[in-house]
Amino acid sequence: MPLTQYGRTTEHLGERYQQFIILALGDIILVPTLQVSRGHLDHLRLASLLCAFAVMLLLWQIYVFRAGELLVAAGSKGSRATRLAPFTHLVMLAGVVSTAATFDLVVSRPTGTTPVPWLVLIITGPTLFVVGRVLFTMAVSWVMPWRRVAWQLLPLLVLPWAGGWPPLLVASIVALGLAGHILIPGAARETTPGLWTRKPDE
Repeated sequence: MPLTQYGRTTEHLGERYQQFIILALGDIILVPTLQVSRGHLDHLRLASLLCAFAVMLLLWQIYVFRAGELLVAAGSKGSRATRLAPFTHLVMLAGVVSTAATFDLVVSRPTGTTPVPWLVLIITGPTLFVVGRVLFTMAVSWVMPWRRVAWQLLPLLVLPWAGGWPPLLVASIVALGLAGHILIPGAARETTPGLWTRKPDE
């Protein structure tokens, strides 16, 4: 696409990006639900499904924080931000796919120890999503949302011990880290209303 057309198509592309994210997030609950449908539903599997649903909602909330405004602003800021937007969304989509695969495993075996490949997948999926969202913000406003980065350190802090924990517990800690993005009061906005960058006070 010629660079001169990026600005004129930003609004249309922005809607498509958000639709892709919505459809992909649905897989986080769809995939483990299909896994449960092939077996029995006990209280641990139900808890895993509820955890998957919570993670899906949290990722959605993390994404929609001024996402539409940022996409519109990308067009007004020039072709650089607009060209980078699809790549940042691909990173987020990779995170969603990894998270859906995570809960497919967690629902199949919520108890016992967590194998290293499972542990990597459980932590990597949401982290990829948040990294993509951070890159998206930076591409438009040049502001580093430190709060998002800091909360993703929570699962990493427990990583040395998490291998001996049940997969459901590890997934719940990851969900707790995601909740910090949304629920902690007083979190500074990533940009001013006009999308002029400011020094973060997070």
